[in-house]
Amino acid sequence: MKKIIALLFAAILMVSVVGIGLAGGNPATCKHSSCRWVTKKAATCTSAGTEWYTCNSCGKALASRTIAKKAHDLQTTTVSSTCTKDGYKKVTCKICGTTISNETYKKHGHLWNLTGSTYYPLTNITSFSWKCGWCGKTAGTSQFGRPQYAQKPNAYLE
Repeated sequence: MKKIIALLFAAILMVSVVGIGLAGGNPATCKHSSCRWVTKKAATCTSAGTEWYTCNSCGKALASRTIAKKAHDLQTTTVSSTCTKDGYKKVTCKICGTTISNETYKKHGHLWNLTGSTYYPLTNITSFSWKCGWCGKTAGTSQFGRPQYAQKPNAYLE
């Protein structure tokens, strides 16, 4: 019984060794008839990648090539300027965070429109009411009839 098990084990061992030799498992004797490109380092938007031409039978790398960098995945963020705050348009890469462009838009100031007036005969003063045409902010006037922010009605002023 021990002899039968030993012979069976030896036969399995020989078949596996011969099978490896037939499959080309040894790079020195392999014919490299079945090969494919294998990515070793993927390309990103900040660095190039690498591919190896590898034998499927023995695993030997036969050649290599560089994979070109990928394009940035761009995202645009726009904030409009207001009467009192600057705006901007910023283009960045979603993957690496690199800023591609950054434009600033200056605040445009209030657009004052005259909305009403009141005359006070005892003091001989006329009071004016003003409202910004963009943001809706209201302003009173000085005794000279102008809001402290505006020099004249319907003007683009800060």
